[in-house]
Amino acid sequence: ILEEYYSQYGCIDEEYIVNPPTNLASGSRVILLPNPVSEELKILPLFTEDLSLENFEIQVIDNCGKVLRIESNQNLSQYKLNTSSYSDGLYYLVLKSKDFISTQKFIVVH
Repeated sequence: ILEEYYSQYGCIDEEYIVNPPTNLASGSRVILLPNPVSEELKILPLFTEDLSLENFEIQVIDNCGKVLRIESNQNLSQYKLNTSSYSDGLYYLVLKSKDFISTQKFIVVH
């Protein structure tokens, strides 16, 4: 069914999200600022438990499920995503570490 949907709307690709991951660490939150964004997206981690802000994998996925960017070994306290080259639309930011996974939506508007 998903393949049919993606084909119909021109979003078929070999890499797409079937079930986007949800936040696995209870009490953990991440805020993306500003949202909507035009040039630069900042990640504001609001962790209530003792999680390191280092060694995160960061993925950017478009609304069709295509992985646009993957970066490993990132420090969340210093990470900024340049969105100036992205088309207007809805995107997903996936953050993964050894103890944490979260998917956040963000919107690009120029």
